[in-house]
Amino acid sequence: MGFDVRGFVARYLSWLFLVVVLLLGVCVGAYFYRWWVEEERRRFLIYSVYAFADVPLGELGDLDSTLGFLLSTNASSDVLRLQVSVYFHDVRFLSYLSIMLHALTGDRKYEVFGLAMNNLKLFLVKIKGSSDVRSVLEVNFRVLCEIAGVFRVIGRMKYLTLAEAERLLELSKMLRYA
Repeated sequence: MGFDVRGFVARYLSWLFLVVVLLLGVCVGAYFYRWWVEEERRRFLIYSVYAFADVPLGELGDLDSTLGFLLSTNASSDVLRLQVSVYFHDVRFLSYLSIMLHALTGDRKYEVFGLAMNNLKLFLVKIKGSSDVRSVLEVNFRVLCEIAGVFRVIGRMKYLTLAEAERLLELSKMLRYA
C-alpha cells in the first residue's frame, strides 16, 4: 500500500481546474455587471438629456406665432431683442444637448442638429446686436416660420430624425443678417 502519485496529481489538477474555472466565472460575471451598470447609466443620461430638451423645443416651436405677434403689434426694438435673447438661450442650450447626445449615442442626427443650432445661434447673436432688429426679423420671417414648423414636428428630442435635422440645417443656412 504505497503512495499513489497518479491519483494525488489527478485530484490536485481537478481541484486546480475547478478553482480556475470558478475564478474565470467570477471575473466574467464582474465584467458583465460593470458593463450593465455603465449601460444603465448611459441610458439614464440619454433620457435625462431628452427631458431637458423638451422645454426649449416647445418654445422654439412657438417662435413663429410669438414673433408674428410682436412684429404685427409694432413691438419696440428692445422687446424684440429680449425675445431674440430668449430664443438664443434656447438654441444654445439645444446645441449643448446635441453635443452630449452625439457623444452618448454616436448618432449622426445629433451632430447635424447641433450644426443647425450653431447656425441659428450665430444668426440670433448677430441680430441681437443689430441696429434694426425689426427689419432683419421681417426679412427672415418666412424661414423662421419654417424652422418653427420643424421644431413643432420634432416635438420631443427623442423623436428627432436625420431628415428633420438636415432640414433644420438647410433652413438655418438660408437666414440672412441684413
